[in-house]
Amino acid sequence: MKEIQSIEKAFAILEKFSHRKKEFSVTELSQDLGLPRPTVSRIIGTLAGLGYLKKSSDTKRYTLGLKFLHLASIVQESLILRDIATPVLHRLRDLLSETVYIDVRDGWERVCIESFQGLEQVRTFVETGQRSPLHTGADSLMLLASLADEEIDEYLEKVQLVPYTENTIVDPLVLRGKIREAKEKGYTYSEGEYHPGSACLSAPIRDRAGKIVACIAISFPTSRAVPSYIDRYRDSIISAALEISTLNGYEHKEK
Repeated sequence: MKEIQSIEKAFAILEKFSHRKKEFSVTELSQDLGLPRPTVSRIIGTLAGLGYLKKSSDTKRYTLGLKFLHLASIVQESLILRDIATPVLHRLRDLLSETVYIDVRDGWERVCIESFQGLEQVRTFVETGQRSPLHTGADSLMLLASLADEEIDEYLEKVQLVPYTENTIVDPLVLRGKIREAKEKGYTYSEGEYHPGSACLSAPIRDRAGKIVACIAISFPTSRAVPSYIDRYRDSIISAALEISTLNGYEHKEK
């Protein structure tokens, strides 16, 4: 409970900063928030150490740190990507009549930033804003494929591979193999790894530097997971991913 209260106080301090009031002293924040000066001083010291606040050597007052610029750029990229991808995503849904969506990685989870639900009577559902584990499903594998080897090592050290279905990958060696395969093939496919009866195909969305920044995915019932459907869905999802990547500044070079 004390940790939660400290976090709430930290956010209360950060939210005092605005366009009108860009810098504060410890005393001002203490008085404005009605918090003890030692408490404010301790929290500010922690925030400054993490880069979220910056102390002026001249005035001894605090302003927001550059760490927020980095976080804001991540949010902005997601919003821009969503705007770019939406027309392509909508067209893809209408073409295939299946649920299609865009995922990005947020820490050790994937987050859906845009989705269009399928038109078939029997369909799967993926909601915008939905968070999911990073070791379940084709879309998760594609996002893991964006990581460097040392980042994958860190992920496997910190995250428990919880089984959600009998098909969930819980063996780190198997997961590493699947990640390598995703990098080689340029697309991923899974069946029932997170939800029984649900299949998924995914392809990478890249930025101008060629880095994977998101993935596009199609989710559909395993009852339609037959070669003719899978081949069509795979080709369509790869084409849509390349179109979005190109709109995002990526220059594709034929091998």
